[in-house]
Amino acid sequence: MLQRRNMLRLTAKATQFGHKTFTSWLIESAGTVAIKRRKDYAQKEDAENSDAMSKLVEVRLESANEWLK
Repeated sequence: MLQRRNMLRLTAKATQFGHKTFTSWLIESAGTVAIKRRKDYAQKEDAENSDAMSKLVEVRLESANEWLK
C-alpha cells in the first residue's frame, strides 16, 4: 500500500529567529517559515512577506501534486 505524506509547514514571527536560545533553535530546525509583522518593523516595507508566502504556496502545491498522483 502506498502511503501519502502530508506536508506540514510551520510559521512563526520573524522576531523569534536568530537568537541563541533553545526555542529559536527548535523553530529554525523544524523548517519554520518566518512571518514578518508590520508592528515589529519601523518601515512597513521591511515587513514584506512575499518570500514567506511563496514558500507556503510552493509546499501547498507540492502536497496537492502528491494527492493527484
